[in-house]
Amino acid sequence: YDLAINNGAAFVVGPLLKEEVNAITPLVTNVPTLALNYATEAEAFSPLLYQFALAPEDEARSVARRAVAEGWVNAVALAPNNSWGQRVYAAFQDELNQLGGQVLEAQAYPTDSPDYSPAIMNALLLNESEARHKRLAANLGKELEFEPRRRGDVDFIFMAANAPTAKLIRPQLKFHYAGDVPTFTTSAAYIPGAQDNAELNGMIFPDAPWLINPTAAIADQQSALRELWGNNVDQRGRFFALGYDAYQLTALLNGRSGRFNLSLDGMTGTVAMDRDGLLHRDLDFARFKNGEPQLLAEPSATSELPVAPVTMPGTTNPADPFTPAQPQPDPQPRSPITIISPGAG
Repeated sequence: YDLAINNGAAFVVGPLLKEEVNAITPLVTNVPTLALNYATEAEAFSPLLYQFALAPEDEARSVARRAVAEGWVNAVALAPNNSWGQRVYAAFQDELNQLGGQVLEAQAYPTDSPDYSPAIMNALLLNESEARHKRLAANLGKELEFEPRRRGDVDFIFMAANAPTAKLIRPQLKFHYAGDVPTFTTSAAYIPGAQDNAELNGMIFPDAPWLINPTAAIADQQSALRELWGNNVDQRGRFFALGYDAYQLTALLNGRSGRFNLSLDGMTGTVAMDRDGLLHRDLDFARFKNGEPQLLAEPSATSELPVAPVTMPGTTNPADPFTPAQPQPDPQPRSPITIISPGAG
């Protein structure tokens, strides 16, 4: 970073990794810098430092906003027992609480075992249902026919997981009588181009327009990149979108000082800046159907996403009540930049 400044750099983009962003934050004093991740430390940053990231925390907050917009306010959350899971869950819980919702139960699942039943059963209170059955059977002194009942006060499930884990948890949720509960995850569960996404059918997740809502302008970029890089473009699409939006942001940020309202209708999402110079994304939503993400329409004020009927393992879903929104052709290419008037806010 110092070498770039000493060689006359007038604007710096990067670095990409969080620990490297932490390292350069105290060095940003005279040159505008667009870091491609968020610093860990919550401190007063230089007014010339801007932070832009494909942050799962932004996705978790988008999930909370989408759920509340659908009228769902009572959540059960599942997240891995690691720092990533803690960060994602904390962002989701904070946003949901601010919007008037609540997390009824949160469970951290292990990262070293494919059996997530204990966390799921605790979250859904199935263990309490089984305990009641055992007490009743003991009091009556005989065996009873029994089918566990999950808790009935949950509106939706938030599951933070990567793709391999999500493909294991989703069937276990169905097995534990939660197949009818709307279930959200993050884009980490979706690997573009993967052929084994059918296990995720029914799950709802936010992602970049580049992947789930490509406009004519995005399609043009994708075609050009495929000619250069082949099919690797699909799996690395989020990073191409990050680079494209970062390039647009340099034009907005270069030569300016202080904080100002900004909105970028970008390829990673709708990007907006807060008072601290952090650039956050608001995202489109899709639902897995037949192993492929299908764009969902924006929620209306009077309707909710339909709830899929329970599908137990080994059976097929008799009907798919969701009606995904169909992408509409752009009357003109998406304008990449919208600037709101400068000022506080």
